[in-house]
Amino acid sequence: MLRADMKLPAAILLLGGAMSAAALAAPPRIAVVRIADIYKSLDRTKTEQEGIDAEVQGVLKDRRVTELTKLLTTLKQQYTTLPQPVDDASRAKVREYAMKYREAETLQEDYASFREDQTKRINGKKVQETHANLDAILAAARKIGKDEGFDWVLDISGETNTTTPFVLYVKAPVDISQRVLTALQPNATLRTGATSSASAPDSGPAGEQGDSKH
Repeated sequence: MLRADMKLPAAILLLGGAMSAAALAAPPRIAVVRIADIYKSLDRTKTEQEGIDAEVQGVLKDRRVTELTKLLTTLKQQYTTLPQPVDDASRAKVREYAMKYREAETLQEDYASFREDQTKRINGKKVQETHANLDAILAAARKIGKDEGFDWVLDISGETNTTTPFVLYVKAPVDISQRVLTALQPNATLRTGATSSASAPDSGPAGEQGDSKH
């Protein structure tokens, strides 16, 4: 009787060890997210891009562009009528041409400086807006991943500079992209674009595929 009692703790230890090993061997829960598609689907990113486009057009249509175009056309016409060689009677006409030519140079330099400054400002604004939107998307994805108990959340829309996807394959991915978009903009619909092949759903356990919730 005593011998049987002595074996009982050992059996319990073996059973506990087996359960711990099974827990350690459990695969991580992985969710995927398409950050590029979410970014395109946000109303504010479209509005901000429209604003950037309008500012760019404003620079391209600046009054100096119109003035310079007219001035260059006039100079081209005057050049064809300049006398050769120049005599005393035609010096006034040559001086007028030279003055307009310097005026065109000054206007061109002025516009070039203006365009460079505006381009830097617009590009800086675009970068700032892009970073702010991406930070919001990443924060929402992290929160949903943490709240729903996922071990990893992978962006399957990311690519290297050689257009190779960062993530090549994920078995039975749980796509939380729509949930992330909804967290940022209720009632929004995800606009899907070119998506990494890693997102192709594979056979897996029921409830661990697509955009199902847990």
